[in-house]
Amino acid sequence: MIKISKNMVSGWLMLCFSLFWLCFSEVAWAGYLTINGTPKIEANVSGQNIILKGSYEIENSGDETAANVFPALTLGAWVWAGEPKSVKAGESETWTLDFTIPMEKLKCSEDRACAGLDLPLSGRFPLYVRRHYEDQNGYRFSAAQVHGLQLGELSSEQLTALRLPTLDGALSCRGDGQSFRCKLDFQNSGLEARKVAAGAFSARELQILDPTATLVEVGANAAGQAAFELRNVSGLLGSSYAVFAVMQWDEGGVRNYASVSGLVSIANRSYGWLFLAGGLGVVLVLAGVIYLKVYRKRG
Repeated sequence: MIKISKNMVSGWLMLCFSLFWLCFSEVAWAGYLTINGTPKIEANVSGQNIILKGSYEIENSGDETAANVFPALTLGAWVWAGEPKSVKAGESETWTLDFTIPMEKLKCSEDRACAGLDLPLSGRFPLYVRRHYEDQNGYRFSAAQVHGLQLGELSSEQLTALRLPTLDGALSCRGDGQSFRCKLDFQNSGLEARKVAAGAFSARELQILDPTATLVEVGANAAGQAAFELRNVSGLLGSSYAVFAVMQWDEGGVRNYASVSGLVSIANRSYGWLFLAGGLGVVLVLAGVIYLKVYRKRG
């Protein structure tokens, strides 16, 4: 007959408790990465070309080296990606920009069409930026940003109009952790009706199912809406990603834009309940064995 001592019971209970704790504890990562980007870019128009000059600095404020770090910029149909570099913890790297871009490239690319808006030669245009990097385990990450780029000769009235946009909005996103629907609600506070091209932009880990901008006609002092569908492609479970809704419209003969952001979180599906059930099963079996042992002794 098997003899069960108090030490054996204590040992089994400690083992079960340890398994339970391990299953429901957070993983402590060895390091972390926080990658920030700072653009210093000027754009001028020369004839039928855009002269783009400046720099883009990426800083690693984490505690481990980031590998294959580079910025990727999109202006209309013009796309550029910097040479990948390694950025040590607490340090930064800078990419120099010096490009001559044909004015025709300012037209929106096929996957981010301006939905039929005419192309003015001046105003504020959205510059789409992604910062790409890898951690020490080879996992790839990206972060999205939208910056404004001012082009052309502008009068004081036009500059005032650009600084005080007549459109503003809010973006709300909902989903099941893998598929998402983001709804843009915006308000035209101007005295004239607008044709607004509304599109979405996000990190590489998310796919925008219909990336073509939606053309929304909104009356004076009226509200408008647009919606975007996204799905997770390579986002890590438990991570959150920014989604940007970008609105473009023409006002007083110049282009203007505004962007608002929302957040989506990738579902962190846990199977810890399986381990919990297993641990409870072991405890119940041990309790049964102990009960039978004691009962037989009394009998």
